[in-house]
Amino acid sequence: MMGITTVKEAIDAKFNISLKDSNFNLPDFPIIKEEGFMDNEEYEDEIENMDAKMLMLSKMSFEEWKKMALGDKENEEMQKMSDQELHQTYEMMQKVIKMKMQKK
Repeated sequence: MMGITTVKEAIDAKFNISLKDSNFNLPDFPIIKEEGFMDNEEYEDEIENMDAKMLMLSKMSFEEWKKMALGDKENEEMQKMSDQELHQTYEMMQKVIKMKMQKK
């Protein structure tokens, strides 16, 4: 994910062993159907908005993005970043946007 590879390697495996059927019983929890937080139309609208934002961000220079990012005074973490950290964030964001746009 995002250029990071995670590997899990088994250190022990047992094959052809007997297991009781009771090992596969599910707990007797009640089943509750919950409504989604967005219907399909809302989801599609959200995806379109996200695509438009990604396109806008993909066209921004670092200086334009930095001005926008630092303009959000509520984002304390961004406010504390050095110029180098801001550059790294911008470059990573551009790579992610490029990868996402290539998939479409």
